[in-house]
Amino acid sequence: MQHDSLFWPYSKDGTYTVKTGYNFILKPHGSAPSTSTGQQTTFNWKKLWSIQAIPRVKDMVWRAVKNILPTNKRLAEKGLDVDLICPQCGLEEESVTHAILQCEEAKRVWFASPVTVHIPDSVDLDFADWISNVLTRGENDGIANVFNLMFALWRRRNVWAFQQSKMPIEETLGLAASWYAIKSPTTSVQDLVQSQNNDSQNVIVHFDASLKSGVGTGFGCIVTDRQGHFLGAATSIDSELLDSKIAEASAFRWCLGVLEAIGITHVDIVSDCLELVQAWKRGGIYNTYFHALVKDCIGLYSSFISFNFKHKSRENNAAANMLANVAFDVGEQLWLDELPQFLVNLVSPPADLADVVDFS
Repeated sequence: MQHDSLFWPYSKDGTYTVKTGYNFILKPHGSAPSTSTGQQTTFNWKKLWSIQAIPRVKDMVWRAVKNILPTNKRLAEKGLDVDLICPQCGLEEESVTHAILQCEEAKRVWFASPVTVHIPDSVDLDFADWISNVLTRGENDGIANVFNLMFALWRRRNVWAFQQSKMPIEETLGLAASWYAIKSPTTSVQDLVQSQNNDSQNVIVHFDASLKSGVGTGFGCIVTDRQGHFLGAATSIDSELLDSKIAEASAFRWCLGVLEAIGITHVDIVSDCLELVQAWKRGGIYNTYFHALVKDCIGLYSSFISFNFKHKSRENNAAANMLANVAFDVGEQLWLDELPQFLVNLVSPPADLADVVDFS
């Protein structure tokens, strides 16, 4: 008697891997969002990443535009056996557009908020089209409010779906307001560089990603001047456990967003992922999730006045690796000018961080 066996049709040997899963998710959509008519459009990623919101918020908006937020409809499209119906209203299939804009529960929050945006009731409303219109017509502060409220709505949805608890509207609005309040630091790292009268304006940035089973992916980056003096650091966490190459590309994109948010314009960036640096330098066809992430990073490149990107060994990336691991404990954090205690032994001027990098 022949037994049935599982076969994944999107790999050569029929075996499922995270890599082939990501490629499958992104393949129908390409590297750019599609309009409601099915035509690909050039999305203004530079404008999205320039908005003064914390990186985690902008990352969620990016995922929504890419249609890779894990809504019930998206999970079903990936082959998971889930109920398509929205866990909040229980009335319609849960797409990104429905969850963030058109669910009756989401509409109540939008109505109670101070944010003034038009949300059509059309069944053909496409989220990427809608947010593109917001980016085109809105002012930066207003767009930041929209982004923060969308992130709060997604948080509210997850609490409802996984904890069977209804977050009050007032608490949802309070979350959005708290993220707006910390949208940008009071000190610019570039000001700190200039205040030290360095010969070169370029700061040195190391970044890294760390994977932790059952938790997700941690990101970390550290900024020093060319003499190795600490200027700033940041951490973040993604609840998804990415494969190592995807994690490094995601960390790169996140790091660029952090640098934009704190006013860095002259930068030399170091990665211990050779494949990422090579993909950056050669460009090419963006037909995988990894290359789509690289393309997003290239889209952010124009925001910098001076920019270099080079590969160095993992041994020369210890501080960034430490931050990526610490991210699992501290979540999203930003340090400016004050060195975190857990980095003291890794960043003690004259540090090795800048000395090992030769961009000449």
